[in-house]
Amino acid sequence: KVMRSQVESVAALDGAPVEHGLLQAKLRAVTAAGRRLLDATTRFGLVFKIAYIHGSQLWLQPAILLPSVGAALRGTPPARVFADVRGTFHTMLEMLLANGALLTNYAQNSHMQPLARRVCQMADDLEELRTTAAERRRQSGQMQESDSIEFRNVNVNTPTGVRLVTDLSFKIATNTNLLLTGRNGAGKSSVFRCLGGLWDIDSPGVICKPGAAAAGLCADIFYLPQKPYNVVGTLEENLCYPRTPTDTGLTEREIRRLLTLVQLQHLLLPEVRAQRFNWEERLSLGEQQRFAIARVFLHRPRYCIMDECTSALPESMERLLYVLCRRAGVTYVTICHRPALEEFHDVNLHLVGTDGAYVFRDLPASGEEWWRDAEVPACADPHWDDRDHVADAGVSVAEALVSQRSAKYRDAVPERRLPVRTGLGKALLLAQLLLPGSAVGLATLFGAIGVQTLFHEIHSRLQSGLFRTALAGRQQQFWAFVALNAGHAMLAGCLEQGVTYLQTRLSIAWQESLFRELAGRLMRGGTAYRLREVDGRITDPDQRLTIELQELTESLASVLGNVVTPAVEVAWFLAVLYRAIGLRSMSPLLAYMVGAWTILRILAPDQSTPDRIEREAESRFRFTHARISAHAESISFFGGDARELGIANDALDRLAARALAARRQTAARTFLFRALNRPGGEGGSGPVSIPGLAVGFLVAAIAPDPAAAHDAGAAARGEYVRAGTERVVYSFGRLNNVWESLRTLLDTATRIVELHDVLEELERTGPRAEAGEGDDTHGAAVEMSGVDVVTPTGVCLSQGVTFKASPGHGLLITGSVGSGKSALFRVLAGLWPAHGGVLRHPPRADMLLVPQTPYSVEGTLLDQVTYPSVGLSGSAAERAATEALEAAGIAYLPTRTKDGLYERSDRWNVTLSLGEQQRLQLARVYYHKPTFCVVDEATDAVSQEVEKNLYDELLKRNVTAITISKRLNLPELHDAVLHLGVDTPSGWEYRPITHSGVAPVAPEGNNSAKCDGEEG
Repeated sequence: KVMRSQVESVAALDGAPVEHGLLQAKLRAVTAAGRRLLDATTRFGLVFKIAYIHGSQLWLQPAILLPSVGAALRGTPPARVFADVRGTFHTMLEMLLANGALLTNYAQNSHMQPLARRVCQMADDLEELRTTAAERRRQSGQMQESDSIEFRNVNVNTPTGVRLVTDLSFKIATNTNLLLTGRNGAGKSSVFRCLGGLWDIDSPGVICKPGAAAAGLCADIFYLPQKPYNVVGTLEENLCYPRTPTDTGLTEREIRRLLTLVQLQHLLLPEVRAQRFNWEERLSLGEQQRFAIARVFLHRPRYCIMDECTSALPESMERLLYVLCRRAGVTYVTICHRPALEEFHDVNLHLVGTDGAYVFRDLPASGEEWWRDAEVPACADPHWDDRDHVADAGVSVAEALVSQRSAKYRDAVPERRLPVRTGLGKALLLAQLLLPGSAVGLATLFGAIGVQTLFHEIHSRLQSGLFRTALAGRQQQFWAFVALNAGHAMLAGCLEQGVTYLQTRLSIAWQESLFRELAGRLMRGGTAYRLREVDGRITDPDQRLTIELQELTESLASVLGNVVTPAVEVAWFLAVLYRAIGLRSMSPLLAYMVGAWTILRILAPDQSTPDRIEREAESRFRFTHARISAHAESISFFGGDARELGIANDALDRLAARALAARRQTAARTFLFRALNRPGGEGGSGPVSIPGLAVGFLVAAIAPDPAAAHDAGAAARGEYVRAGTERVVYSFGRLNNVWESLRTLLDTATRIVELHDVLEELERTGPRAEAGEGDDTHGAAVEMSGVDVVTPTGVCLSQGVTFKASPGHGLLITGSVGSGKSALFRVLAGLWPAHGGVLRHPPRADMLLVPQTPYSVEGTLLDQVTYPSVGLSGSAAERAATEALEAAGIAYLPTRTKDGLYERSDRWNVTLSLGEQQRLQLARVYYHKPTFCVVDEATDAVSQEVEKNLYDELLKRNVTAITISKRLNLPELHDAVLHLGVDTPSGWEYRPITHSGVAPVAPEGNNSAKCDGEEG
């Protein structure tokens, strides 16, 4: 959540330490669960190995070899007995392996049962929801088809049973436009959740609307939310949502007309049209709202539900929306707090907010002339010829001035490339990060591996002794070796499972250590914001920090064990064979090893690229579903289920195609490896393979001559050589497999190392160092002197900005959409550097930032008030928080929860309305009582009366407000205005406010003596 959508709010609120603590707590929970799972799997594995894999030797070997004792006593040649024993042994071993596979499947089934239960439960829930609430209401007559929108005796209740509106009855006929008002939490949005079929209504209430049988709102009713929903895709796909460009018959001329109408011509550039974007990140809130308005004029519905949809737009664009809706015959319903919008509406539904009461009244007739005679752009005409636009196209004055200001910065924007390390450099970095604190674990693992190799040597000698005594007919010694083999098998089972346990414990410890290191760097000094929003080299830090980090540590611990174990065994048993048969007799084995390694290096397909592409596709697939979950209500209102299903299926198809390509490569590689590299000895004989033939050829090459066929000792030595040879081949096969695993591991390690190096670079440079000039110091006032406001891409929005806001003297920062208001907020917050001048401000504790997007931390209601301080308790904190909530007008929130201030949730952004979230942000300011607060359009979802009260509470607490707004709201509560986006060389104007209620800002283009920061 932090990395995908809330990174700016967290950085502005200085909440990174809190988020770091939450991540650490979740990490502790995950690792604790991992250790519990490890303990359970270790117990199962230990029982399975002792009782089945190694325990079978308690009866298998005696059962096979016991008849050979009698055969030896009868004088049967040992070579023949030996051949019979080996044949019987492999037959029974294959049978046991098949039975073991069945038992393993049973264990896997036990592991899959919880997952299967979750999937089946979801399937059952989806099947139950298939008969939707809308369908049930239609069948019972509660949702009826009509040409108008009408509520009859509807009780609006939340899903938890809280009554918001009682016996609601009203009708919206065609061309009768409704203004819906009411305080936060009164139920304004809830009324339309009932209309869209998202919430059930009780009988005998009835809702009439067009498209009653459809889920959500149908094509005749369009939804325009405050925070528009945007799909990830092309401009055309986003414009046509919830339909497709093919369905709408969208033409190039219509695209140009609509975007020109809402002043988004810059999106017509070829480099924009040709790409797929996440438009929520690409567009500002104002641009998103303009884009949503363009959708309305494209779809031309009969009704349009406007839910605070112009909060980030100037009044001119707001008025244009209402004028064009009137002219197009679109009946609209506006959810708003501003009485100024009454002139655009015919009736008003006001929700009182207490006892479910409401008032429905006619508004004073404003006449029809306001929309008939209003001036509109030429492109508002559906028959507008875009060739006229092309002919008149040119660079505007504002664009030319911005280009002039940006000239020296555009060329200075550094070309950011991912850091590159050699394989050795990556290994050294990982060793530096992982080895501290894991020395004991590594020593224990290596010691266990050494003992395990010794046990394999002992196993070979015991097997040799067992065969020798059986073939010699010495029964007493035979049973002694049987007992020794049984004891060895039990210990070997414990040791093998112990090595697996130590490897997994080590991977969990490494995961925890590496996560702490990377998360610590990420959540320090605004690095998370700069990585996500400024740097841009790594777009999926969350994927790398979670899934891929876990894969890396698990693979690293596994590879480490799989390298050391077979390497030690190869060296040990080669030395043993050298002593037993000499170098010349070993030459076929050595030739096989060299040949197999060479062929595999040449012919084995590259697995790294398909794996990397698959991981990227998986990241996009997860992101697609996360967006659907986050925007479920907007999607439901739009009736966009089918479109979202298509988008999700498209992401799934891409992932499946990438995964299938990776699996093909894996299958080809596995076939080649198993043909040349099949492990023997522990996996049964299996089908004939090159390694099996190599072992047989070697054993035949060193077999005793026919004269020694009756020598039991020679047969036993042959068995020892065979066991040692199989061990070498088996371990060499594991080493070859590890080589390929190392390549895959290196790819994953590359992405983790890239994340580490970029974080280290961002932390080392800091936002100030990137500017190369400018200064940021502490002072008693908030002051800018000669600061250029420059975007990370080198666009200079304002040049030489100069102002001073002293305690008790508020500042209003205003300007049109795209003028640089939020950019100035980021500079004040320290997220962007202050170029070319000096920025002075109090310490962070005395300057609280209130971002445009409210942020709700996972925790209690009390934490929401005290953030970024969390985890507080006690009567003092409770009293201060309660007083802050009361001042913000939301003292009722604790009474709506079971545990009051200590109600815990991770969904406060869903539980609370947008207006309540904005009030809660101001309650934080009341709680902390800083000297300054910078409010970035954080009161758009409350009425003007409530906004006035919220600012009055700031004054009572001696908190000086620096307000960023697109409108000149509450000038009487501020002492100066900084107007951005004006057509002057500097791009800004600064003037004092005379407290007559009017802010005397010079008209655009006036470069008077009081501009550019001079004292007025």
